[in-house]
Amino acid sequence: MKSHRLVKFAKDRHHVDTGISNAAIFTALYEKGKNVSLTDTLVEIAKDDLGLDLSEEDLRQYLDSKDNEAEVEAEIERGRRMYRISGVPFFVIQKEGGDEPPYGLSGAQKSETFLNIFDDLLE
Repeated sequence: MKSHRLVKFAKDRHHVDTGISNAAIFTALYEKGKNVSLTDTLVEIAKDDLGLDLSEEDLRQYLDSKDNEAEVEAEIERGRRMYRISGVPFFVIQKEGGDEPPYGLSGAQKSETFLNIFDDLLE
């Protein structure tokens, strides 16, 4: 939950794109083997990867609080209902400005799966 809250905090208060925040968290988790549920790890991500201009103390205070927790839980529940999300990672791919329904992919996928979707969307 803390990592989800950091993504929302970075977006809402510091205008950091969620893709950048998610990429930083995924890199820490999957490439560096860090525990992204720990406050220390998330403070490091916020300062080093996202460039948030806050003191470590302020970041810790936010992450250790319950601020935005209800909002994040509501967003997660909305995603579960709207896209039937049941696992992570979960990808939503939709043609920009298109009327077609989005593709939803749960879990690890082969490269060919993404290429097929992109080819389909470009037609």
